[in-house]
Formats: sequence, structure tokens, C-alpha cells
Amino acid sequence: MSTRCHILIEGFKPMLYRHCDGYPGSADGATFGVLADLIPFLAAFRERRGWDPEYMLARMAQHLCNLFEPDAEQRAKYGPDFLSIGIDMAMHCDVAFVYRVRKDWTVEVRHTTSAFWGKPTLANTTLIDTVMVEGDAPVSTTGAHEGVGS
Repeated sequence: MSTRCHILIEGFKPMLYRHCDGYPGSADGATFGVLADLIPFLAAFRERRGWDPEYMLARMAQHLCNLFEPDAEQRAKYGPDFLSIGIDMAMHCDVAFVYRVRKDWTVEVRHTTSAFWGKPTLANTTLIDTVMVEGDAPVSTTGAHEGVGS
């Protein structure tokens, strides 16, 4: 089964749904995962655009789709991967992780609890890490998460 996740932007209802590879990885890119894909994008967006949730969600979706489909030859042979990234208005109950981009330019990494299946809300998640988005050096502020969901 795929490791699914949601990526939320604080104060903005639409969110991204990532169908697979939703485990955290590492913010510095040493370990593949959501943080390795998300943090460099957010650092560049912050520098060039600032806090703009509408454009952030649109460009984040584009960025992540581009990462999932980098090989033009593969796209030509098999077509686009229509299951990689979606936009949702409500959370799916089967996600393992929820990432929340906050207005203070931190990303919360949250693991879903067993209660999430019955009621998929942020309250039914556990904060496992907070990563600051700053320049080229993302910094974990609450601890390591390597190995979680791997």
C-alpha cells in the first residue's frame, strides 16, 4: 500500500493529497520523502513570492507533479501519472502523514493516529517534527523523524 499524505497551508482550505511516497524523509534531502521535495520549493517561493497561499498551492502542485514525472521518455510511453498529486477540500481517512505549512514558515510533520480513520482531522494527528524554512539550510526544531513510516 502507498504511503499517502496531505499537505496543508495554514489558513487555506484547499490542500494537496499525495497518493504515494508520503513519508517525511529529511529536510536536507539526504533521505527521500516529502520534506526533501517540499522544503527547497518553499524556500524559493518564500524568497520570490512571500506568503501567498493561492499561488503557493498551485505552484506546489506543479512542482510535485514535475518531480513525479521527470522522465519525458517514460511520460511518452506510459502517459502522465494521474495518481500522484490531487487537490482536496477534506482529508482522506487513509493518510499516514499530514504536513502543515505555517505562516511563520515552519512545516509541521504530523503522524495520524488510529482515531484519524474515524474522524480525519488535524486534532487526530501527533506532531513528530517541525522544520523551519530558511534559505538553503532547513533546520529541524523538534527532533529527528528519520525511519518514521519508512
